[in-house]
Amino acid sequence: MCLRLLNSLKFKKRYRAFFYMKDKRQNRISQAYQKELTSILLYEVRDPRLDGLCVTDVVITPDLRLAKVYYDIPGGRERVVAVEKGFQKAKGYIKKELARRVNIKYMPDLVFYFDETAALQERVDQLFAEVKRSPDQQ
Repeated sequence: MCLRLLNSLKFKKRYRAFFYMKDKRQNRISQAYQKELTSILLYEVRDPRLDGLCVTDVVITPDLRLAKVYYDIPGGRERVVAVEKGFQKAKGYIKKELARRVNIKYMPDLVFYFDETAALQERVDQLFAEVKRSPDQQ
């Protein structure tokens, strides 16, 4: 067991630069996609269902074939169905523009997800406020 651990540590040390560069490249491409997607959605897509949309994160798989785009919208969960229909209609145009702006070998498939982080944060804040207001019940 100890020998196996030692060998894996040697492997990681030897190939650390390779894995680091891969992660660094993934992050760089992810940031470029997020920036360009925000620009495309803000200035070029004219679909009213996508108004006010904010791209919160883009996560790319290691093989760069799939990009998970997380978005947030004012109005929260009520508008998700309409926004998803808007994305399905504009997906081809968005992919074409993104491929033109970000120069990489393969254009990943885009999958859009509603980011519930803001709603969860708001719920946690509400719970903390309730705990702060309620008297100690011990």
